[in-house]
Amino acid sequence: MFHLKSLFAKVPLPEENTENTELPPEMVSSLTRVIQKLPVPAEYTKVLQSSLEKALNAWQEEEDAFNELIILSSPVEPLFNIIQETINNWQPPDEWKIRTLSFSTRPENFFNISEILESDLGLDAEADFKENSPKLKQLIVIPGLELCFLRQIYGLDGIEYLKELIFKDTSHFWVIGCNNLAWEYLDYVDKITAYFENTITLPQLEGSQLQQELMPVLADAKIKLNWDGESTEEREKELKSHFDRLADTSEGSLSVAAELWWRSLRLPETEENSEETDNPVDNKVVKLNKIKLPELPSSLTPQDRYLLFSLLLHQKMTLEHLTLSLGEFESTIQFQLQKLLQTGIIRREGLFFSINPAHFPRLQKYLKHNNFITGI
Repeated sequence: MFHLKSLFAKVPLPEENTENTELPPEMVSSLTRVIQKLPVPAEYTKVLQSSLEKALNAWQEEEDAFNELIILSSPVEPLFNIIQETINNWQPPDEWKIRTLSFSTRPENFFNISEILESDLGLDAEADFKENSPKLKQLIVIPGLELCFLRQIYGLDGIEYLKELIFKDTSHFWVIGCNNLAWEYLDYVDKITAYFENTITLPQLEGSQLQQELMPVLADAKIKLNWDGESTEEREKELKSHFDRLADTSEGSLSVAAELWWRSLRLPETEENSEETDNPVDNKVVKLNKIKLPELPSSLTPQDRYLLFSLLLHQKMTLEHLTLSLGEFESTIQFQLQKLLQTGIIRREGLFFSINPAHFPRLQKYLKHNNFITGI
């Protein structure tokens, strides 16, 4: 897809070296703040709403149609938010009612998950469902199935409850989101695909779509691109090449692409020596640089692999739930987390830890090489 100008380029002398410098912390903060507020891409909304409408029509018209739609995605995509925003912006058919899971993080008292789900959804898996019960115009949405189980010896009660309920109660239609690694794991330990077969996967974004999503971030962060006098045609060609490369490296994942993209921006050499201003972020100029994946830490231990796998499986976890999942002392897990945070492979938001999306492509292949389920 991309042409290398020179495989063995001449290394410039020190005084000739114009290699771009890394972005200053204040600019990184400005970019990442804007990225965190990006809306759900229109391509995601379009595909999900179209698939939902098609599945609902089939369920209403065909006697043996599936009464569920499973939406899968990469473990680092914010699928919960994507589904929730898609449903909120969707105009359901007349008289349809929508009931959505009320919690967006795994309940603290996890071992009561079945009772929590039953109370939250208002449905009893032990009820006496009749075979020919009429199909109600009620949509039940579980945006994140990862919240309903824990990789632990008694951690599948919530999944068992939902399996039994959805199998018996054919009067409701269900929309369930789950990352593809967790889906493969649940199939391995609980044969979940025998119960839920109607699945779609979040589409991979192309270079032009990533460009449309990410380029406005610069303007919102008050940052400009330095083009060094290129013509409009040359600029368009360079942008296309850059974002095509980004789509290829990120495998079409917006979360991964966004992290790799801001890392590909560099200050021109002249910016490094410019005088500091009162507001150094305003009107900054950057240049496009190579898209590349960060290297994994070389010091990962077998214990680290299991911790990283758990974070991918559940997307975000508290120290308490990680401790339950891994069966270790809390102090041991806390030390591991601190060490991994320093490498940048994981990140922390309040009480929750998650995988840094920039590391996901390499981490996924690394875990697969070490015989972990990875969703690929």
